[in-house]
Amino acid sequence: MTHRVIVLDEAEREIVSAEGWYEEQRAGLGTEFRQAVDEAMSRLAEAPALAPLSSAVPPSVGARTVYLKRFPYSVVFIEHGSEL
Repeated sequence: MTHRVIVLDEAEREIVSAEGWYEEQRAGLGTEFRQAVDEAMSRLAEAPALAPLSSAVPPSVGARTVYLKRFPYSVVFIEHGSEL
């Protein structure tokens, strides 16, 4: 079952900001960053339980983390039914 991924406004602003910063460093790098974010979100949508629990959030919350490939970012999410 594929889950629906909901991105909070604050998270989207952070993604856009980082994408812009990477693009300033090298043309096309911002696009590569966005692709890494999209790929990480696809992975979590397909199999959220495979992601490790987040160490930044109390375990009782059940937050999990998916790491981006190549970039020092992660996606922290909570599963609520079929939504992440």
